[in-house]
Amino acid sequence: SAKATLTDTSVGLWGQTAIITAAASLFFFDNTIVTTDEVRNWHPVSGFLNVFFAIFFIAPALTFLPQMWGLQPFYIPWYWFPCSTVFGSFFERWPLNKLELGMPRLGLLHTGIILLLTLITELFLKQLGLDLFTTTTGPTFAAIWTTVGLGFVWQFNMWPFTELSQPTKGIVASVASLIISVLLYLVTVSLIGKENIIQGLYWWFNILWVQVFLMAPGLYDGISLWQNVLPLVE
Repeated sequence: SAKATLTDTSVGLWGQTAIITAAASLFFFDNTIVTTDEVRNWHPVSGFLNVFFAIFFIAPALTFLPQMWGLQPFYIPWYWFPCSTVFGSFFERWPLNKLELGMPRLGLLHTGIILLLTLITELFLKQLGLDLFTTTTGPTFAAIWTTVGLGFVWQFNMWPFTELSQPTKGIVASVASLIISVLLYLVTVSLIGKENIIQGLYWWFNILWVQVFLMAPGLYDGISLWQNVLPLVE
């Protein structure tokens, strides 16, 4: 019989759902789902509360609780993560930020828009033979695109697009990231071979999560894409 992978286990499903829960809390709700504005800046309490929410709230409800009733566990796949970071970062919530909505209304609306864009992206990739859910090539491309997108946001602070206004910034950055991602995908296929593309998926996924774990904690506040930062006073 085929050897089970981590994603075939309850722990794997739990982990993938925890990832998307943490991403949604960060990118859609500014980590305000379980914290107030005051508590959000009270570290390390704020961090522990958000970690508890991501790991022990939605994820177990989808994986372990159904098994108590004799049902199959289910999960939210990490493939939703690329569109949430890429689109959400490049467009800086435009045009939703024009509505002057507070949390959680802005977060809920933004989540719905991103899910719609993700479905459209999935349908487009499926036509290219890169389906996210039935192929290995689709997730490989998603991992590459996310790595490139987060590189623009975190390593380069949206350079060279920083002076552009929305939606021009979002459109140009999205097109540029897609072009770079396609080139890197073609290089990956040429080096590894399409029949062994899962090895490329592992490499890019590792690079992606090293990037997330090392860069996100240090630069999230610095780029000020989602949080309201008071201007400096001389």
